[in-house]
Amino acid sequence: MSKDGRFGTRVALVTGAATGIGFEIARRIVEEGGSALLADIDGSRAAKAAARIGERAAGVAADVS
Repeated sequence: MSKDGRFGTRVALVTGAATGIGFEIARRIVEEGGSALLADIDGSRAAKAAARIGERAAGVAADVS
């Protein structure tokens, strides 16, 4: 499958996304054409992780417990 449009104009909210599996999920969504909002309890780490992914990603602080 082509990696340039699978997610089209969709935006995904990924929790626990500053590291690990959450980060990889967000990175893959952006890689496949979507945008990602990386949510993590540590907002600064989420923002840094989003910056590593690129312009179609943003990081925010969130406690979803």
